[in-house]
Amino acid sequence: MKEFEVEITETYQKTITTVADTKEEAEAIVKEQWRKGIQVLDVEDFIEIKFSTVNEKVVDQQLNVLRVEPGKEPEEVVIGNDLEDLQEAIGGQIEVAYYYEDPVVILCDEEGKIKGRPLNRAIREEDGEVKDIIAGTFLICGAGEDDFESLPRELMDKYKERFQTPEEFYCLGGKMIVCPAEQSGNKMSEIKPLNPER
Repeated sequence: MKEFEVEITETYQKTITTVADTKEEAEAIVKEQWRKGIQVLDVEDFIEIKFSTVNEKVVDQQLNVLRVEPGKEPEEVVIGNDLEDLQEAIGGQIEVAYYYEDPVVILCDEEGKIKGRPLNRAIREEDGEVKDIIAGTFLICGAGEDDFESLPRELMDKYKERFQTPEEFYCLGGKMIVCPAEQSGNKMSEIKPLNPER
């Protein structure tokens, strides 16, 4: 499906008789009368209407996105771009999060933690410090100017690699501990406590 911008041009025409010394002066007189509302073109003066397509673009009805489920490796999926399709994919009301400089957006359940959904992946700063943990399934989509877009191949590969390994989370001594699921009990890294309401 495509999205089109169609320009409507209506043409009105009316002949005004005026007295002047030159053509330029006559046009100036009529222009001033029109500006002041003395001369008005109305429906009787309508002579033409044109419809012209000035821009078009392809609109995706399907989105190629990355789905990340707790305990699983990321998966490339194709889903509808309707709100209902996106909500069904994450299992709740959508929270939109822009964590990265890349033109990508994470869609997750805004009440995932409140509902007690399984903790899924940690979101880290460039230095590795954890700034959030997402609970429940989330999607990674392309971020367009006005809407969500399919994830370009290079970003699909980049974020598939970033979230490739499932993670496990433990609360020890009031602190949250995260470790790769495949290395559970072996290699752990301590992260700062997070607000459970986030």
